[in-house]
Order: sequence, then structure tokens, then C-alpha cells
Amino acid sequence: AEAVEDQVKNVETKATSVDESKNPKVPDHMRVWQVRTDRIVANKEQPRKIFIDEELESLTASIKEKGILQPITVRKLAEDKFEIIAGERRWRAAQRAGLQEVPVLLKDVDDSTSLELALIENIQREDLNPVEEAEAYFHLIKKYKMTQQQLAEKIGKERATVANVLRLLNLSPEVRKMVASCEISLGQAKALMALSDPKKQKSLAIKARDNQLSVRAVEKLVAKYRDSKKEEPTEQDILKDKSVETLRVELQRMLGTKVSIDYNTGKGKISIAFYSDEELNGIIDKIRESWKK
Repeated sequence: AEAVEDQVKNVETKATSVDESKNPKVPDHMRVWQVRTDRIVANKEQPRKIFIDEELESLTASIKEKGILQPITVRKLAEDKFEIIAGERRWRAAQRAGLQEVPVLLKDVDDSTSLELALIENIQREDLNPVEEAEAYFHLIKKYKMTQQQLAEKIGKERATVANVLRLLNLSPEVRKMVASCEISLGQAKALMALSDPKKQKSLAIKARDNQLSVRAVEKLVAKYRDSKKEEPTEQDILKDKSVETLRVELQRMLGTKVSIDYNTGKGKISIAFYSDEELNGIIDKIRESWKK
């Protein structure tokens, strides 16, 4: 394969490239290069999944008039290709505008760092919808075995913020799609998280969208549905609920994470929440320790 210098055309000014005694050579990672548009490929793990056509058309018109003002960040792949780290929308618009070459910044980074940079750039530009952001967080945590705290430090967020974003993944796939496409708001989606039934989540999400309901109205619908599922309890039910709740609180204290118990006349299920492999292993260790006692 050709060397990088043979594949890209340096676009430094003459003063920089000719008189190196007065203008020290610019490091490769800070240079702007020109790369053929057809040698650039999209990042298959790009956090942003949705590109709005109207926005692309507007950017295309701007590029036709003024060119690309901010270089696209890429890394070198095999077979003379360059993978986008940040700037896929600019690259797509450049293709629509008919540009044969685009300015790029070349980074020498691994898969993990590439994804981190892509995520950070999209977050800073507020280019990700809430679901894309949640999926990107989950991908980083799972693939690179990060804790929520480690991820929060890398992207400059509070750990609680990361945890709240990840909660969106508890919604049904259909409702997540509605959030991603802005059919319902983030506030409406958060209200729907109180429902464990995916079908009811979807049903109320559609009602919220079709009737343009406020967040408060969705919260009332959710509360009404949950109340309708409760029958008048007997004294025995009340005692049983208290013992189940006591068990839930004790489990939650012991495991250090959210625990829910779905109990119904002698049967049900216990759900233990975790958000990383590290947390799961910690929970398993605590359960094993309790067995030894």
C-alpha cells in the first residue's frame, strides 16, 4: 500500500512547508490533508444513526457556496481507506455537493479511542438523539468493560447523568424508535418508564403522540393505568406485600443496586438491575458470599 504521505496531499501553506527553520514542521496529527472523497468510509460504530435529509440539504448548499470550513477527523485503515471518527454529516454533504476531495485531520487511534472521540464530538455538538446517546454509552461500557464512573469521566458528565441516560434502554424497542424519531419527547418517555409492560408502553406512547399530550398528562395516564391494575387488597395480601417489600429492601441493601419483586399469589420474579459487567460480577460475588454464611 502507498505511504500515507503518498495518499494524501498536504495543504499546509508554503511558508510552513518551505521554510522549516523558521516554521518547524507541523506534527502529522495537527496537519490538514486533502483526501479523495471515495477513499473515506463511514464508521460502522458511529453513535449517530439518523441523518435528517433537510439538514443534509442545507449543509450541502453551504458547502457548495463556502466549502468545508472544519476538516473531517479520520483514521487510516488498510487498503488505502480512511475511516471517519468525526464529521460523517460533512462527508455525506460533500458527496452530495460533488466534491472530489475533502480536508481531513489524520488521527492514529485504536477502536476504543475512535469511538470515544466520535461520542464526545457528537455530544458536544448535541448531534445525538437521546436513544443514540444511550446506545453509545451502553456499547462503550459493554465492549470496553468500563464502569459508569469511568465513562462519565471520559465524556465529561456526572455518573448520575450517564445512569439516567442508560435507563432509556429499559423502554421497549418500539418506544425507543419513537423517541429517536422525535415522535414523543424525552419527558414523555421518562414517564413511560414507570410501566413494565412493553405493550402498554407502546400503547400510551402512541396516544401521547397522536393527541399531543403534555408530560404531565402522560404521567397521569401512567398512574391511572397502574392504579387500575390494583385490586382491593385483603388483610392477608397486605401482610404478604409487607413481607415482600421487606425482602426487596433487604436484597437491595445487600446487593447495593435496584431490586424489584413482581409477586402474585405465590409466584412471580425478582429483577436485579446492573449496567456493566463489573457491576454484575460484584452482585454475583455478594450472592455467593451470602450462601457461605
